Amino acid sequence: MFSAHLPPGDYEIFNVSFFENRGYFGTTTFSSKRDFSARFTVKEGHAVYLGEFLSHPVLGKIFFGMSVTAEGYFVVANKLHRDLAVLSGRGEKIASDKVTIMVPTFLLIGVPVFRDSRAE
Repeated sequence: MFSAHLPPGDYEIFNVSFFENRGYFGTTTFSSKRDFSARFTVKEGHAVYLGEFLSHPVLGKIFFGMSVTAEGYFVVANKLHRDLAVLSGRGEKIASDKVTIMVPTFLLIGVPVFRDSRAE
């Protein structure tokens, strides 16, 4: 888990990616096949919660039958209360009424790279 302190203003997430280290076979970065728009505003004294994003590989086979990651997706979940407790343990106290939850936004923008944790 990580948090970032952003100055007040308008922001947009338009693509996501994840990285796979394949050891001797090198590395690969996977990203959304098309850009999208997830806009949010950071207000002074408030936080924006994007959610929990767990990456999941989708396997395919290469020409000699070896399974490799062919693509992937993120399972998105609202774990706000758990994550606020973690931040509190790190000395960052944030009141839940000062948090804008963005989790539904990622599930409604209609790109297959995001999946709802409740459907898994």
